[in-house]
Amino acid sequence: MRIPNDKIVQQAIQNAVNKLGSQDELAKKTGVLQKDISRYISGKGKSFTPQAWGNLYKYIREFLPENYTENFMPDNDNDRSINLIGYNHETIVVHSIAGLTTAKEIKSDLIKNIIDSGEFDQETKLKIIALISKDCSN
Repeated sequence: MRIPNDKIVQQAIQNAVNKLGSQDELAKKTGVLQKDISRYISGKGKSFTPQAWGNLYKYIREFLPENYTENFMPDNDNDRSINLIGYNHETIVVHSIAGLTTAKEIKSDLIKNIIDSGEFDQETKLKIIALISKDCSN
């Protein structure tokens, strides 16, 4: 699943570049190639891989409107799925949370999805769950 790039995200990336001083510096910090950062800012990069989004999100989230990621929620309001799209040693990025209302409910459902996921080995699952537990104390 790819995450769409729009003018809001393009501006957020540009703001992160301005804060760090260059596209090269953002590339170093995120692991996203400088040429891809340039493409995202210009709009030529129409969408992000989950990995690129997860790596960039840590640096652009302060420049995104509050609750901006709600724009990526599934169309079906009854879909209670959570899609983990990025794990970058310190940051977990949740792509969509639909039908969940409390931090406790989100935390519980996210942990269940991590446990059931075939995408991560056991050690990585434990690290992610530890981060979720630490960051979501409600």
